[in-house]
Amino acid sequence: MATLLNDLLALVESQAYQSRVDAFMKEHCDSFCRQPGQDGTTHLEDKCEQAHENHEVYEKYTALIESQLEDFLRSKGISQEELFVKLAEDEMYHQNNMQGSRLRALLASFDYNEFLNIMLICSDKVYEAFESDNESKAIGNKRRHD
Repeated sequence: MATLLNDLLALVESQAYQSRVDAFMKEHCDSFCRQPGQDGTTHLEDKCEQAHENHEVYEKYTALIESQLEDFLRSKGISQEELFVKLAEDEMYHQNNMQGSRLRALLASFDYNEFLNIMLICSDKVYEAFESDNESKAIGNKRRHD
């Protein structure tokens, strides 16, 4: 099983795969929302009702991942279901590192709630980068005017 997962990791860590998935997430993550909690901040569990169109985004993501997996599964002679069972049973899947994260992202393509969590995390990162960029620009503008 280790060889199967190592080969799968090689696929999901490849530049071609990552480029497609990253571009998809960046293109669509801003349409996913959170509802602020009682303390006024947002947390992963603070999911607001998602727009109906977001389920269509999920279906597009699933199609993207399936197209990436077809050749891999055929070469290994296993089905998606068999792969997912093996993934969920493997310790690597549960690790809190980049490899575990990529394997969970792969499974997220077949579970809407997992997909939603990943899109919300992506949305948070894009928002944080936007806020950081705006702060940097504001500091730069202030220095130019001083």
